[in-house]
Amino acid sequence: MEWNTNKAVKELPEIIAKSFQKEADYLYEDLQTNRLSVILIPAPKPSFSNHKIRIAESHNPEWYSTQYHFYSHFKRKRCTKALDRIRKNKDRDYKTNPFRYDARMRELILTRLVEGYVFEGTEIYPNQNVKKYFNKSIDDYIGEN
Repeated sequence: MEWNTNKAVKELPEIIAKSFQKEADYLYEDLQTNRLSVILIPAPKPSFSNHKIRIAESHNPEWYSTQYHFYSHFKRKRCTKALDRIRKNKDRDYKTNPFRYDARMRELILTRLVEGYVFEGTEIYPNQNVKKYFNKSIDDYIGEN
């Protein structure tokens, strides 16, 4: 049986697994350092005394915001733990709930590695080793979850 995103990264060839771990490490650090922060500032056109508005001081990473809006009840803490497991090669197969986030993060990583992505206006190209290994459609490797 071939690998899909419901299976642990350690079941992949070492060079491919290392690419997944490296990307998980990047996403983990990105999530740790970038978080939504909202502050109150005086309203530009106050309607009453002491009128303030909310403004985002910093934002979540774009990839995280996409996951948050795509999956209902998406939890930052569970996402962080899943990425940490993947980067440390301790992720587990998804069969029941505890490791659903591992599968979701593997799916995200697979897509980023095979298709590439844009980061702050710069195109990050696909990882050619990973793309070559997964030479069929990504949809063939997405597990049911």
